[in-house]
Amino acid sequence: MFEILMKKLLLTFYIISIFTIFSLISADCFASPDGQIVFIRDGDVWIASTDGTNAKPLTFSQNSRHPSISPAGKLIVFTSGYNPKTGFGHLYSMTSQC
Repeated sequence: MFEILMKKLLLTFYIISIFTIFSLISADCFASPDGQIVFIRDGDVWIASTDGTNAKPLTFSQNSRHPSISPAGKLIVFTSGYNPKTGFGHLYSMTSQC
């Protein structure tokens, strides 16, 4: 049981790492094939249709960066809480069905 849990945890970490790498390349805007984009506005993660309609905020921290959305459009990952002294922040994930 413990081995299965560890494998799932490592797979989740691997997937989030890949999304994070792609989000660093994406310049804070990322589109999914199903017609959604995630982007940063005033330090928060927003989601909208690719034509810009139906925009709504997903975070309210004013400190979010580097959003990315999974190819199927079901998972959003982003960083937040960046500390310039340490160079570290936090990695978050959420479903796009908010």
